[in-house]
Amino acid sequence: MMTYRRFITLHILVLSLCLAYSPPPCHARGPQPQSSSDLHSRLNALPGVMVRKIEALPGFEEGFEIAVVQPVDHHRPGGAKFAQRAFLSHRDYSKPVVLETEGYSATWPKEREAAKLLNANQIIVEHRYYESSRPKPLDWTHLTSWQAASDHHRIIELLKKIYPGKWVTSGKSKGGMAALFHRYYYPGEVEATIAYAAPIIIGPTDPRVGSFLNSVGDESTRENVRLRRPVTSSSARARRRRRRRGTPANSIGSSTFRTAFK
Repeated sequence: MMTYRRFITLHILVLSLCLAYSPPPCHARGPQPQSSSDLHSRLNALPGVMVRKIEALPGFEEGFEIAVVQPVDHHRPGGAKFAQRAFLSHRDYSKPVVLETEGYSATWPKEREAAKLLNANQIIVEHRYYESSRPKPLDWTHLTSWQAASDHHRIIELLKKIYPGKWVTSGKSKGGMAALFHRYYYPGEVEATIAYAAPIIIGPTDPRVGSFLNSVGDESTRENVRLRRPVTSSSARARRRRRRRGTPANSIGSSTFRTAFK
């Protein structure tokens, strides 16, 4: 039986063939830059974007840490703003782009599976209201799936001026949810969406979880799961993740992001 990972990998390989052999859009057939030496200046020329060059990941030509000015409320684009962190890893202008929608923070880039298999440029976007991408003050009414999808839409809209070719969104877990929400609210903006997992939750406490766990398998198996499953608080898991990842000393700090576009 085909495993889930093999299933995903097979579909990505098929997608890579489609991206490789599909003709570029009309507006991409004009003269394109032959080197990435001007990329820094082209990013800086985008409205509401602050850029800092960082060390490129293995297999990429250039790397950048980016702050993108976003409206706190996309219904009111002239209102309060915040700076959203993203990481761009550049291979070539002619390559497709994979935009990774994080569900939480993004403190430093690494190459993800989709970008590797597609030999694509990669953009990792930190989710609004996490780590450095927090408005001040925090108005929780604007932490919605549509607002986050509109953040991703605006980043794609900006960077398509530099990368006019094929685009793919991808994410896992809560990031997979964000990728699906973007596709739902902005259909047709990207060629494909790869959601490695997308556990759509219908509320702070989803009653379907308890109902499922109380019905799957037999009673003795359920009791074994209840007795043996370790209990770890979400805050403890978050602390461990932060310790493992760390934030490099030379990254654009949280205070810089929050004050850059006052």
